[in-house]
Amino acid sequence: MTAVVSEGPHAEDVTQDPAAHLTFDRGYGWVCVAACFVVNFSTWGIVSAYGVYLSYYLRHDLFPGATPRDFAFIGGLNFAAAVLVAPLVTYLARVWGTQPPMLFGVVTLATGFVSASFAITTWQLYLSHGTLVGVGVGFTYIPSIPILSQWFAKKRSLANGITSAGSGVGGIVFSLAAARMIESVSLAWSLRITGIVAFILNFLAVVLIKDRNKVIKPSQRPFDTKLLRQYNVWLLLMWSFGSSEVIALNLRRPGRDRVYLYPQIFAGTVYIVASAFLFQLYRRKKKEKARHPTDSDVAL
Repeated sequence: MTAVVSEGPHAEDVTQDPAAHLTFDRGYGWVCVAACFVVNFSTWGIVSAYGVYLSYYLRHDLFPGATPRDFAFIGGLNFAAAVLVAPLVTYLARVWGTQPPMLFGVVTLATGFVSASFAITTWQLYLSHGTLVGVGVGFTYIPSIPILSQWFAKKRSLANGITSAGSGVGGIVFSLAAARMIESVSLAWSLRITGIVAFILNFLAVVLIKDRNKVIKPSQRPFDTKLLRQYNVWLLLMWSFGSSEVIALNLRRPGRDRVYLYPQIFAGTVYIVASAFLFQLYRRKKKEKARHPTDSDVAL
């Protein structure tokens, strides 16, 4: 929008940016924080509880012909599918808005858990507990990522920290709940109840989430190949890859006193290596900041 302040040879055009009138760090932004906390709680928190189901699958011969590697890959699909759909979800969020893809994810996530309760073969478990749950997590979580940056400036780190804690809290709650439900009701009803609870919580969160895309008009790209040329991006990717420990399941030694000794050694070593990549990324960012200080750094 352009306003003419005066007329004549000295006329001045003043461009009024609608985003300049937005308020940050208060108001409805905190409602979005609560909603994003619930999204993390009911997506990554739920898939973090897969270890409870994995333990049950390994102790009971529910799927003839299934191997420990099958169950490991089913859990890995939760994370892989969630990340692989990111470009598609980003594109759909730009075209349709934030909430439609999230609602699709809410339904898909719940469908994955409920259908897993009826699975009788390994491929059905791959499709339900693995793929559908993972796709549901991706469609539900990914559109929520840019929300807080549109509502917070000075308190953005605090807001992101609160919402990120949702995945940890959810992991604890759903792990304890799943173990208890499996013992008291059954595996099937544990999966169904988890799906129903996830649907209710995520649906409420999606209803409350509100973006500012129409005003801020952020640039969004489903896939940016230029990022693959950046050393910092590869450090982050190596850290993410090193943080995965699914392969450790193949190092189990059933029948021995310490069945999970080698998986624990492997996982610990991998995390140390992954931390080295993250530390190198921190060092590079610190050097970049020293070479190009911001205005606030200069003022200090």
